[in-house]
Amino acid sequence: MVVSYGAAMRRLTLVIAVACLAAIFLGCIEQDGEKVKPAETELVLSDYPELFEKDVIIVIGNNASGMEIEGADAIVENLFNLTGNMPVIKTDDEITQDELAGHNLILVGGADSNEVLRAVYNMTDAMRVTDEYPGAGKGVLEILRSPWDPEKAMLLVAGSDDTGVDIMEQISTQTKKIHLKRVYGPYAGYKPPELPLGMEGLPDPSAVYCINLGYKYKIRTLSDGSQIGYCVFEDFIFGRKECPAWDFYNGLCGEEYTYCSKTGGVLIKINEAACVLPSGKICYEWDYSQGACR
Repeated sequence: MVVSYGAAMRRLTLVIAVACLAAIFLGCIEQDGEKVKPAETELVLSDYPELFEKDVIIVIGNNASGMEIEGADAIVENLFNLTGNMPVIKTDDEITQDELAGHNLILVGGADSNEVLRAVYNMTDAMRVTDEYPGAGKGVLEILRSPWDPEKAMLLVAGSDDTGVDIMEQISTQTKKIHLKRVYGPYAGYKPPELPLGMEGLPDPSAVYCINLGYKYKIRTLSDGSQIGYCVFEDFIFGRKECPAWDFYNGLCGEEYTYCSKTGGVLIKINEAACVLPSGKICYEWDYSQGACR
């Protein structure tokens, strides 16, 4: 069978067009060595740090706190380790309009300390962080398109206070599985029951957490005579899957067996294990497992 030159070229053109469309619909495409997403595609946190591999400026307030400066420095180090890119840090009164329009931006702080973040709140539908919301020790991590150039990405690392900023910076290193545009929190809410008069102490929460999930809690004696609790997830004839109970409780092992993972959330580690719910709300894992945070 002989195929004419014209027919062959039409087939090649069709193949190229399909490939280009696939690249667009599947996410990132490359322009001049820079990975971008089509302007109509909503960004999600798992796009970070891939979309921040070049042309990045981190913006802090002119009067940024020590914690906000430390957070910006930590982001620089993390981005360099992951992408080889060394972003620069500028204050809100140093950065120019041309720089805002020509760079991917990471804004660190709160609206009261960062004028650029305040401007973004007025220009977009980003979740606003104030002294009152989401509250003391809480913050918002959000990715969106830059209002100065939709082809550029912007990450907001915002907190109601220094603790909130610090927690959001920690979460920014754990975005691989977070397919949401924003997360906010973290929230607690669990109140331990009051003990009957004369009774002291509460059950070991690592044991309670393990048993409530339907696993076996076993105490083992080590060679030095000390004892350690283990949470046994599965027990086979030729082996078992288990973790030290406190490590499991703190989200250091057995992630797929946690309450968070079993209910469709994403487990993260901040000052303790926490869960990103499908809504974007962050709950401490213990509180969430006890029904105190929804």
